[in-house]
Amino acid sequence: MTRLRPLALAALLALAALPAASAQVETVLPGYWEYKIKGFGVTLDTEYWCVRDDQIDKFFNGPCNRHHTCTYPTRVVGGGKARFAGYWENDEGKRANVEAAGDYAPKRFILRTKATRGTNGVPIPAMTLDAKWLGETCKPGAKTPK
Repeated sequence: MTRLRPLALAALLALAALPAASAQVETVLPGYWEYKIKGFGVTLDTEYWCVRDDQIDKFFNGPCNRHHTCTYPTRVVGGGKARFAGYWENDEGKRANVEAAGDYAPKRFILRTKATRGTNGVPIPAMTLDAKWLGETCKPGAKTPK
C-alpha cells in the first residue's frame, strides 16, 4: 500500500469538505419579461411574459410559438451560452428542423434561430429572439408558459 504524502492527504481532505456542486445550471430569472421576435431587420412581434420559478425551463430552454409543438432533443446550456436543436410540428404534422444558439445572462438572452422546412430542407428565414427581464412583478395580461 502506497502512503500518501501529508500535503496530498490534506488536499484530498479539503476537497472532500467542499459542498457538492449544484447540478442545476443557472439560466434566467423568474419574473416579468419582454420577448421580441426579430427578423428581416425589424421587430416582428413583442410579447410580455410572466414566468414563475417552476416555468423557467419551459420559457428558456427551447424557443417555440403558440402554433407549434416544439421538441428539442439537444439542449446545451452553461457558461452564458445556449444551443438547442430539434423540430417544430404544427397541427397538420408538418415539421421544421430548428436550431437556436446564443448568449444568456440572468436578465437577458438573445437566441438566433435557423430552420429548414420538411424533408426537402427549404430554408426558413432566420429570426432572433431577444428577451430582457423587466422585474419581479408582472403586469396584467402577460403570457405564461404552458
